[in-house]
Amino acid sequence: MKDLNTVSQLSERELRLIFELMPNGFALYEMIYNADNQPVDFRYLEMNPAFEKLTGLHISDVIGRTVKEVLPETEVSLIRKYNEIATGGGPQSFESHSKDLGKDYLVYSFSPEKGRFATIFSDISAIKRAESQIRKLSEAVKQSPASIVITDLEGTIEYVNPRFVEETGYTLEEAVGQNPKVLKSGEQSDLYYKHMWETITSGNIWTGEFHNKKKNGELYWEAAVIAPIKDENGVVTNYLAVKEDISAMKMLQSALEKAKIKAEESERIKAAFLANMSHEIRTPMNGILGFVDLLKDPNLSYEDKIEYVTIIEESGHRMLTIINDLINISKVESGQMQVNLADSNINDQIRFIQNFFKLEASKKGLELVTSCPLESDLSIIKTDREKVYAVLTNLIKNAIKFTAKGTITIGYVIKDNRMEFYVKDTGRGIPSDKLTAVFDRFQQVDTELSNGLEGSGLGLTISKAYIEMLGGKIWVDSLVGEGSTFYFTLPYNPQLENNRPYDLIEPEPSICMLPEKVTLLIVDNDDQERKYLKELLKKYNVRILSAMTCLEALEKCKSNPEINLVLMDLKMPIMNGYTATKQIKELRPSLPIIAVTSLTIDSEQYSDVFDEIIIKPLLSERCLQIVEKYLWDKLNEA
Repeated sequence: MKDLNTVSQLSERELRLIFELMPNGFALYEMIYNADNQPVDFRYLEMNPAFEKLTGLHISDVIGRTVKEVLPETEVSLIRKYNEIATGGGPQSFESHSKDLGKDYLVYSFSPEKGRFATIFSDISAIKRAESQIRKLSEAVKQSPASIVITDLEGTIEYVNPRFVEETGYTLEEAVGQNPKVLKSGEQSDLYYKHMWETITSGNIWTGEFHNKKKNGELYWEAAVIAPIKDENGVVTNYLAVKEDISAMKMLQSALEKAKIKAEESERIKAAFLANMSHEIRTPMNGILGFVDLLKDPNLSYEDKIEYVTIIEESGHRMLTIINDLINISKVESGQMQVNLADSNINDQIRFIQNFFKLEASKKGLELVTSCPLESDLSIIKTDREKVYAVLTNLIKNAIKFTAKGTITIGYVIKDNRMEFYVKDTGRGIPSDKLTAVFDRFQQVDTELSNGLEGSGLGLTISKAYIEMLGGKIWVDSLVGEGSTFYFTLPYNPQLENNRPYDLIEPEPSICMLPEKVTLLIVDNDDQERKYLKELLKKYNVRILSAMTCLEALEKCKSNPEINLVLMDLKMPIMNGYTATKQIKELRPSLPIIAVTSLTIDSEQYSDVFDEIIIKPLLSERCLQIVEKYLWDKLNEA
């Protein structure tokens, strides 16, 4: 065998054979220069068969031509690189990309003589594509919005992506070498994790959720997919976990479930409410219609008539309470309820309410007592007295309703610049699990405590809304069998001016006899309403005029300057009561005009012309108090 120490010892035939059979491409080129001796191109001189295979170019189409003719997108930098080699710069190895061929090559280039260079190259396009794919996959893992963890077969962490670091608070250095159980919160059973490991060690994919713990101790939820990574022989080498933080989704899911339960409960309560309303409305209606029919009996005794009329009156009051509750809760929930602040004497309000309910309480054998520790002037605060009155009324009605014997106490104390009111009874009490629910809408129909007792179940809901509008809060303490105490607070802002509200205090001594000079005008197009008002006011020794239209009312006010007071219905034909009142006020600005209406209105909207507003039905006590107030004012002026 020939000893070959150098290539120069090979025969030409042997060299040619190597040249023909070598798997790498080979090509010999000569440089081309311009007039300034600057390299501008190079020419193909010789190639081996592998050149054709690796480039896709035929030797016969290329040999003798320049690279710019064959591959016009060849970059100038490559021409300069080859010129450097051809002029003695020494051999170089580098990667080159051909835009024309769309391929990547690993090139070794050297110069056999000055002005010429040769290349030996291999196609690395597949490798470059694989590298690019790996690079893309690597960036995808790094930039993934999901947390990615790779472990060995023992579960030891070998890699985590930046999202894992961001989610858990563990750095890459802290995580690598740890077991994922460092994230365990203890909220899930060992059996849960055992099932997961059994699934992935058997070569299957596991999906589930983890309730994990971050480095700072914060708990969070994540959805996970864990899969085995297999080599080309199908042998599992690692485990891959792809996880996503679903804490927000879990919170939303929980909120939706609670909302669903609440909605279902609300629907159930509404259904019970509608059934209760049907009963509550039908019962007084039956009382009214039934006893009105009985009153038609001409042989009915006087005592029976009085009894039947009393029942009709009570049924009407009950019907009115239901309607008012429905209107008020509707206004509260639609945001249309207004707060009207004015000076209000709390002592007078409580005394008035005590006197108002004294008879009702005594019928059940209950004692109604009050506790007002402040002097009268110091009990005047700025608040919405009608809403305070409504709240106290609701609480006392409930106390009377649910108390069979004993005492009901109404009072207040001063605590930290707040008035703390209380209504305490010795009734049946409220179970502890119902103490909050009693303020919910329609809750009265859903409690065993109220079985057999009338009511819409809206009173406490309305009271809670009113108190919160006035800047306070309301709550209840109770023991079953011992009684309940309802509390509510209001800001204590004493108004030292002695401006006591008239309409909620006990009326002055009766003024049944008034001088003839007092004249009152009733404006209403309804015959029954006018007749009722005349009957109601006939105990006063006053002259009563009436008008069926607003135009007639205008004329009477012009022609009767002695008119001292006007009761004006708002809903009138041709011209409404508001417009008519504005015109009357232009003629007689100081003439008191009281609006009488069945409409649900915002009193602030009409306060610019009316001195007072009375909502129908016209309860005699309320109506007479207001009328007396303005008649007395006229007398005092006289």
